[in-house]
Amino acid sequence: MNQPFKLFFDECCSKKLARKIKDIYDECYPKLETKHLSEFCSTGTDDQDWLARLEKDWIVLTADRGRDSRKQKLPTICGRLGITHISMTPVLLNAGYRAQKQALLSCWPEILKTPQLPKGTRVSFGYRAINRGLSLIPWLSIEQQAFVIWCKEKGVKISN
Repeated sequence: MNQPFKLFFDECCSKKLARKIKDIYDECYPKLETKHLSEFCSTGTDDQDWLARLEKDWIVLTADRGRDSRKQKLPTICGRLGITHISMTPVLLNAGYRAQKQALLSCWPEILKTPQLPKGTRVSFGYRAINRGLSLIPWLSIEQQAFVIWCKEKGVKISN
């Protein structure tokens, strides 16, 4: 990884998860930066306020899927501001810290490629059922297509 990779965890994500990912990959990816929202501003800050202050080269990891009708939707704000974001599915969020950590580790090679996506892209991060639903594997998708397939069909070059 020649370029810096910046992964920003919003308040619905564990602070411990942000630190653990940095610890695990620090030696292999010295340009990796992780930050939790609580290190950037106070929790409870409106998404629009903190997202507007966030540098555009950060990839936001969130579980906010924009379902609260009383607030502006984080995915909509990210799209408007050109911030690429990875949205955890409710199943992955509810699976807890250990499952989220394992899923991040499993999908790490694709996660590293998210800065190459068009700015403002929304990536879904959850599980895919295999073996007739008997097994779940972590995976990334865009518009309900596997990450790599979407990139290929859209002509997005994702180098190693």
